[in-house]
Amino acid sequence: QYHFDFTPRTFIPPALKHSFGNQENGFQKILNEFGIQYVTLVFNRAKIHSKPRHEKITWENNVLLVERGESEIAWNTVNATPDFKFDRPVMALHWANILHSDPGKNPGVIKNWIQYIKINSKKKGILLARDTQECFTQYLHHTLSRIEKTGNEFSIDVSWMKKIPGRLAGQTLFLKLHTPPGISLKISGAKALPGTRSAEIPFLKLHILEKTDKIWLTSTT
Repeated sequence: QYHFDFTPRTFIPPALKHSFGNQENGFQKILNEFGIQYVTLVFNRAKIHSKPRHEKITWENNVLLVERGESEIAWNTVNATPDFKFDRPVMALHWANILHSDPGKNPGVIKNWIQYIKINSKKKGILLARDTQECFTQYLHHTLSRIEKTGNEFSIDVSWMKKIPGRLAGQTLFLKLHTPPGISLKISGAKALPGTRSAEIPFLKLHILEKTDKIWLTSTT
């Protein structure tokens, strides 16, 4: 009905029991063989064989591992009041949180969560991603891109994109800009795209061109 891809791409470790950093001897090698591309976990609960590449994100065996943070709501809380800090890319919930003791009222609980997410993401200027790849590509940009200003030019170093294995990252990024009236932008290294969803409209949507290491934004009048 909603054209979902039902091929699993994300793995959530049961009870947060996981490990990483032991490369060819690690669990990510097995996950990759079964088509898993992403793992969300709590790093300080995992067995760490070697340090992650970044405090909250790492990759090995063509699998991206992302810090999801602790859930604000206990796993066994039914009909939970929506609560999230909007300080990380993943909202961790359990099935019980969005169900009601009266099954007929389940849609109402889910609707409350949907409205909470929509209203607060807009209020906080956060992009609601279309899918997992888009979400984690944007998080990689937020974490690893380097922005510099020289005169009326901004450069965005996206050389990290060449270091990410396989197809874990997409080629589209979103920027949040505050441009004074009468100012336009000249863009090189990327192509501006129109927003296709209401959540994208407040952002500048860019398709990163092949072999690009830096995006340049030049303001003109």
